[in-house]
Amino acid sequence: MKKTKIYSSILIVIILALVIIYKANIINTTSYITILDKGNDGRNYWVVVVNPFDSVKKKFKINIDSKTTWNLIKINEKYLATYEYISIERNVNLVDIQYGFLSQTKPK
Repeated sequence: MKKTKIYSSILIVIILALVIIYKANIINTTSYITILDKGNDGRNYWVVVVNPFDSVKKKFKINIDSKTTWNLIKINEKYLATYEYISIERNVNLVDIQYGFLSQTKPK
């Protein structure tokens, strides 16, 4: 009985350490993005984007957890987005997206 409690405690500590290490590696970024394409497979929604102000225009895919948000996003529009990832090539998730920060009109 005593060994079971010790093993359970060790297992809990290991699980907590792994969660902390995983969360510590998540990068949270806010940048302007231009929507190049959007798609879905019926359950998962995503957009392909590029940072229009980056010197190296690298395309990447952002996963969107809400169909409503995905429906409101327009191709060829610029947005201010916050997204998180461990690797920009693999799994990028949208945290927040806002429209209207870049004015198309020139000041008088």
